[in-house]
Amino acid sequence: MVHEPIDSSSAAELQTPSFPVVGIGASAGGLAAFEAFFTGMPELVEPGMAFAV
Repeated sequence: MVHEPIDSSSAAELQTPSFPVVGIGASAGGLAAFEAFFTGMPELVEPGMAFAV
């Protein structure tokens, strides 16, 4: 199987998400804060973003 190279403009388009990605970090005691944060999010509304915990 031969793969054709992807030009740089096409590669950039493939890697750009169409929604924001939000990174959230915490120290060892952060689990309760994560639970409080996500529990407070509206259940019936899509946030329009991804969360990386």
